[in-house]
Amino acid sequence: MLLHWRQLTNYYGDELNAHLGHFHTPGQTTYGLLCCRFAQEHTRLMASQGEHSEERLLQSLLWRQIERTVQAWYSFNTDERAKAVVTLVLNRSPCHSRCVPALFDALNHLQYNFSKRFFDHWRFILACRGAYQGKVTDAGFYEHSTTTRDLQRLEDAGWQVCVLQTTTPVGNTFDLGEGLPPGGQALLQGLMNVKNVSRPSLIRLDG
Repeated sequence: MLLHWRQLTNYYGDELNAHLGHFHTPGQTTYGLLCCRFAQEHTRLMASQGEHSEERLLQSLLWRQIERTVQAWYSFNTDERAKAVVTLVLNRSPCHSRCVPALFDALNHLQYNFSKRFFDHWRFILACRGAYQGKVTDAGFYEHSTTTRDLQRLEDAGWQVCVLQTTTPVGNTFDLGEGLPPGGQALLQGLMNVKNVSRPSLIRLDG
């Protein structure tokens, strides 16, 4: 449930490093990066910044290409064991009111339109730097913050939710959870509760 930035650059290319500065700390305003190596027209990356960036990325040309590639997967891929990976990287977890439902519906749409046999050959990873705490109302309450139930809902839809770790490892050793901001620690604990595990694990994109 931890995805290291180096995994992203190893899989998608060093061009991602131009976006790294947006992911050092969680923010209230979203910065999102959608990545897929197998999209048509050789498009790999699309970024969006601002309120409800996740929704815009799910309406983007790249996401439409991903949908078409899911449909055409077996026309150009004959390896039954192969998996294509789509990664949505966010500087904070999606808001409860709009972005969680949008992400849930996006994968439900794919599962509804394509058989499970097609869908089993894709991985959809949602990597967030920290937990979104929501906006404070005039009454002093937090609205739209990501809940544990939201994390479970995203997992149920098929998103592999994880925490983004950006610290540089020493040598080839990954210190799990090193350098996470407080929001990242909170999100990691929430995911561990959802998955009912006592220790975090490292996600790989190539295996």
